[in-house]
Amino acid sequence: MKEFRIYKPRKTMDGLASKIQFVVKKKGKYDEAMSFWEISKETTPENSENASFDWRSDKNPQSKSITIKLGLPDISSFLLVLMGIQESIKLFHQNKNGNVSINFGKYKDGYSLNVSSQVNGEILKLGHTISAGEGIILEVLFKDYIVKYHEV
Repeated sequence: MKEFRIYKPRKTMDGLASKIQFVVKKKGKYDEAMSFWEISKETTPENSENASFDWRSDKNPQSKSITIKLGLPDISSFLLVLMGIQESIKLFHQNKNGNVSINFGKYKDGYSLNVSSQVNGEILKLGHTISAGEGIILEVLFKDYIVKYHEV
């Protein structure tokens, strides 16, 4: 599946963006389906007409973005909000390097995503709104991912 990006640039150059990736990797005898949500700060140079963001990559390993690996329980929690069953969710992930907390909920005519990461003692907080239209796309992608996950 292709990645889905949500851009929230600002004239003050302090915007944010997200991208959701769905990946199937060969893992021994069986394939493994994984999903990742990365939130990144805007890094648009002054006098530029095009917004740019601090995405993590091999060329940019020191990015100040936050990447979250989402499991099926996480995706189903997002769907509870996107489908109108719950108003909001709070998720918490912890590993040997640190932790990430995720707050996602209804906000005005769309949704709000706030993520806080603590890695090696460094705290980073990022968040942005998600329009109702973007929410519909997320709902479809998450449902499709669950089906594809079980086909792997």
